[in-house]
Amino acid sequence: LEFTGSDWCPPCIKMSKEVFSKDEFLQEASKQYVLVHLDFPKKDKELAEKNQPLLEKYQVSAFPTVVLLDAEGKEFSRFPATKYPELKSFLE
Repeated sequence: LEFTGSDWCPPCIKMSKEVFSKDEFLQEASKQYVLVHLDFPKKDKELAEKNQPLLEKYQVSAFPTVVLLDAEGKEFSRFPATKYPELKSFLE
């Protein structure tokens, strides 16, 4: 689960541009994970409200945050996406 603020969060915008939107990321990460992009834009309040229950469920308090779940939906890792700011380090 990628929690992001696509139109107001500079680190989120950077991660989207340099990692999450890259074909290599999408191809490699989707081999092992179901990729879920949860956006909380300021310009689209309806979308932010739609995603709000998951923000609360996973108690995310900062953006960008990545939450990894196993096949049963149990969380096994969580980190700020900016911990791995480059494509190669993120995929590793």
